Amino acid sequence: MSADTVRRLVDGGKLAAERDGTGRRIIPGPVLAAHASNRPPMPVIEGVDP
Repeated sequence: MSADTVRRLVDGGKLAAERDGTGRRIIPGPVLAAHASNRPPMPVIEGVDP
């Protein structure tokens, strides 16, 4: 997942984030893991290795 995708998810309220002392977004590990486990699996495309 790209940094832009994560930013859009946070900005859209779909992923919780905190700010560190320098203002950078921090996504707690359990929050990110919960989001990842709720995503549908990637489709299998024949002839393409994951």
